[in-house]
Amino acid sequence: MAEKDYLAELIKKVKSEKSALGVEGDEKKKQPVLGPELEKSFRQIREEKLAEEEKQRKVAEAAVEGKEVEEAIPEKSAVEQEIERAEEKKEIASYGGVKIYHVPGKALLYYFVPVARPTKSEKNVINTIKEAATRLISISPYKIREPEQRRAVYKQKILEILRSSPELHIPERRFEFYAESVVREMVGYGVIDPIVRDDGLEEIMVIGPNKPVYIFHREYEMMTTNIEFYNDQEIIDLINRIARQVGRRVDISSPLLDARLPDGSRVNATIAPASVQGATLTIRKFRKDPYSMIDLIKMNTVTAEVAAFLWLCVEGMEAKPANILIAGGTSSGKTTTLNCLASFIPERERVVTIEDTAELSLPLKHWVRLEARPPGLEGKGELTLDVLTKNSLRMRPDRVIVGEVRHDEAFTLFTALNTGHDGMASEDALIQFSDGSIRELGTFCEGYLAKLETKKDRDMEFAEIKKEAPEIIAISKENLTQQTARVKSVWKRECKTSVALQMASGKTIKVSYDHPVFRLKNGFLEQVQAHECEEGDHLCVMNSISVNGKKFGSEQAYFLGLLLGDGHLRHEGLFFENKNVKLHGIFRKLAKSLFGKKPKLYRRKDGRMSSQLHSVKIATEMHKKFDIPFGNKTRAFDIPKAVEESDNQSVGLFLRGLFDTDGHASSIRKSVCLATANPQVSKKVPLLLKRFGIESRVYKQEKDGRNNFGPYYRIFITGEGNLKKFKNFVGFGHQKKAQTLESIINVKENTNVDLVPDTGLLIKRVRKATGITKKGLGLKAGLGNTGSSINAYETNARSPSKAALRKINKALTDEFNGKVRKVNKCDPYKLSEAIITSPNKKAIKIALDFAKKLSTVEDLQKKSGLKNKLIYYYLKTGRPFKKEKLAEAVRSIYHHKTEELSQTRKLIMHINSLTSNSIMWDKIVNISQKEEKTNYYDLTLDKFNTYIANGIIVSNCMGTVHANSPQETIVRVTSPPMNVPEVMLSGLDLIVVEHKIHDKRRGTIRRITNISEVSGVLLKRAQTQTIYERDPVRDTIEKTTVPVKYLKVLQDFTGLSKSKIDQELEERAEFLNQLVKRNIRGMRESSKAAQMFLMENR
Repeated sequence: MAEKDYLAELIKKVKSEKSALGVEGDEKKKQPVLGPELEKSFRQIREEKLAEEEKQRKVAEAAVEGKEVEEAIPEKSAVEQEIERAEEKKEIASYGGVKIYHVPGKALLYYFVPVARPTKSEKNVINTIKEAATRLISISPYKIREPEQRRAVYKQKILEILRSSPELHIPERRFEFYAESVVREMVGYGVIDPIVRDDGLEEIMVIGPNKPVYIFHREYEMMTTNIEFYNDQEIIDLINRIARQVGRRVDISSPLLDARLPDGSRVNATIAPASVQGATLTIRKFRKDPYSMIDLIKMNTVTAEVAAFLWLCVEGMEAKPANILIAGGTSSGKTTTLNCLASFIPERERVVTIEDTAELSLPLKHWVRLEARPPGLEGKGELTLDVLTKNSLRMRPDRVIVGEVRHDEAFTLFTALNTGHDGMASEDALIQFSDGSIRELGTFCEGYLAKLETKKDRDMEFAEIKKEAPEIIAISKENLTQQTARVKSVWKRECKTSVALQMASGKTIKVSYDHPVFRLKNGFLEQVQAHECEEGDHLCVMNSISVNGKKFGSEQAYFLGLLLGDGHLRHEGLFFENKNVKLHGIFRKLAKSLFGKKPKLYRRKDGRMSSQLHSVKIATEMHKKFDIPFGNKTRAFDIPKAVEESDNQSVGLFLRGLFDTDGHASSIRKSVCLATANPQVSKKVPLLLKRFGIESRVYKQEKDGRNNFGPYYRIFITGEGNLKKFKNFVGFGHQKKAQTLESIINVKENTNVDLVPDTGLLIKRVRKATGITKKGLGLKAGLGNTGSSINAYETNARSPSKAALRKINKALTDEFNGKVRKVNKCDPYKLSEAIITSPNKKAIKIALDFAKKLSTVEDLQKKSGLKNKLIYYYLKTGRPFKKEKLAEAVRSIYHHKTEELSQTRKLIMHINSLTSNSIMWDKIVNISQKEEKTNYYDLTLDKFNTYIANGIIVSNCMGTVHANSPQETIVRVTSPPMNVPEVMLSGLDLIVVEHKIHDKRRGTIRRITNISEVSGVLLKRAQTQTIYERDPVRDTIEKTTVPVKYLKVLQDFTGLSKSKIDQELEERAEFLNQLVKRNIRGMRESSKAAQMFLMENR
């Protein structure tokens, strides 16, 4: 159907509109027999109804045909009448057609905005045009993201319809009125459209029909508007239009709507039966320019000193960021504070936010936004905060921000704070303690589960270790250095699926399906779940382990190594069998020194010799003290705990004894090897070798060289660096083996095995950022003068050793420092001022000189808008131009360069961490999954959330909660519906409490009123200690006398003294005050300035 034909049909429809109670319908109905009075009454009612319908028909026809017909003007709203009747009223503000009045005696101000109220006939025409436009305009309104652009497009289309449809008989002078009215109905918000478009408003509240719409103004707070809806259906129609816009439905079965509009505003709506007095609608608008921490300081929400402390906690000096919970009542400013704090997160970190309705606006690049979703029309597709929080932990986040914590997501969040995952490791995984002991995870956990009170948490059983918590070796994910952490609780859970990861070094670890490990990807540490690993991935493993070992005794240690290698216990004494007469001499000499009794030497016909010490007492003592089994101990013995907990010298001598008996040095393989049939020895000896930074590889075989069934294990040590360390810290007492070791240490075939794989893209990125060539980098790093080595590393054709990577990084650092010195000589604000105040030619010259130093002339032309050599034209002629744009371009180039340098500096620091002696990279050679029900175990630590299992490193967050005090926050989090176990609160560092306060002089103000640390978790009840508290008289927040534990933690992590930390806080506070004075308040601008401050001061 053609457009005009369709419009003609619509005109007919307008002319023929009748009520459902038509004349013909009534005549056809059989009339009941009525008394004379009743019949007269009904006749009168019918005649009045027909007269009203005829009047409406004529009015509609006249409106369409452009005839003048008298019609009642819609009544003014109650608020407009109040304003008119007011004897005294004062206009206190006006902007864009809006007028704000104060009427004496009224509690609220009046917000007056011109509202077009169409007559009934005009509404009829508007509906007609809207119906035509719906049919004729094929553009989906939601494809045009910018609201103003969407309105302009639709208005133009509707004007075209009106101009091309003379049969509508609408005068041209009325085109604008009808076009605006239709646009407001189609892509706007109807009668409240003018106030929705007002950026000065924070909240719009529709509370029902025939009642004024209320608004909350950012400056004048709560006000009454002159807008009101005349019936409930008008509100419901608007709610339905919004619901369709966000892909939702609102009806009797689902009378609530909570969603986010395309512009980011949050909308909440209710209809009957949920709302008793009519439909309601609340729209919370968010600033296009969000508040920054500088704004909060200006508004006195927080002081510069407290802001500096919170900045320190969020950034953590790149060592230990704090886990923070922000609490407060509704509309107290929690989200704003969270937004401001998140702006201090280092740019290199990956941030995942989870929100019920997306409200956060962060100046971050690596930011993943997740938003909850209710069920769809069929009741499916719901995404809860809990599901999203769990999913976020699989995305390798550095930070997780949960917008609001209310239900099950609280448990998931606090699980992340403590362990970072839900996965667990198998019972036979060996974990390393700081005292040197190596224990099976299952045995360790079961020991505490058996003797302590246990609790149930979903499908997990756990016990809290409140006294004498053992200390475990952990790794810092920030700088990849070894640390220590206390075990606070042990956990057990039955898992159905296990994943076994076999490494090139021979290490194997079996974990639950979702247990996280750390792999190296393109030069960066990436946390992934076990089932996400692929063969060829390189996992982070320990390279060297430092422990607090005890003195044990060198003679005793070497003697135990010999005895457990080629000796055994019988009830009647000690026996040692070996072919080497010198080893027998050493064994007998040591026994004499230790026990005061020398073993006798017996020679056999096959050439073997046996040293025997007959003493029931000595044999029993050795059995009890070192848990050495009687009889054939080959597969049954374990490394004595006393040896594990001993100092490095004793461990080295114990290993010497083992290698003297069961080991050998091979000139063919250029290696040292230890052979054993004991599975525990095959797993523990490599961990003991780590005490000296010696990397070894374990190979398993089912038969030995004599065709005896095993399994048997061979532990190989290769590589020049590892062999030298073995010689220096372990060595051979066996003369022939010692000579062979000496002969193979310095041969060329022994290349360094301590490589850093998959770093090509990282090296290339930093090299290009510093501007050095491959050849130049090779020369400066001492890796040749052709650049071929650098090219091989950048393409991952070869992997650099740690030593080579250190040289490369040193050369890159030198180049980087040179660039920093150039940038530091420039002051963009002084240059900008000089450009604006200088004559035209000189201004151009200043800008060109600056661009040539830090960037390019092309970059300056692009940013200033002076393209196509215009900049040289102005330089030559001296003609006037917009200096402000040139000054802005200079500042832009400076900030871009500083941001680039900040990123490069972080990459250089990251490369440095990859060369850490604490860690190395082990390649996955096989992955297998198995469906089996078995118990798996895990630990909760007081920090770091990492530990070592079989030598492999296995496995932070902010959120808001509604509460009015720190202690109430604890109660709310640990009570239904959150139900977080108190033990998990130990992962929380700070609680920040914020309030909305009604001040008599200043109106509504928002203040951070309390900052507290969580303590006492391992005692009966979690407590909070206030470290900052608001003084209401002075309206400021001040430090209490309570010492801040978190600052002590930072001292431990950074190695800085208390005075240095205090100085850091003072410098940050002064820097924030400078930003306040210079009015550098934009979220992105202030965030960049903070990042630059950190770069320049480290």
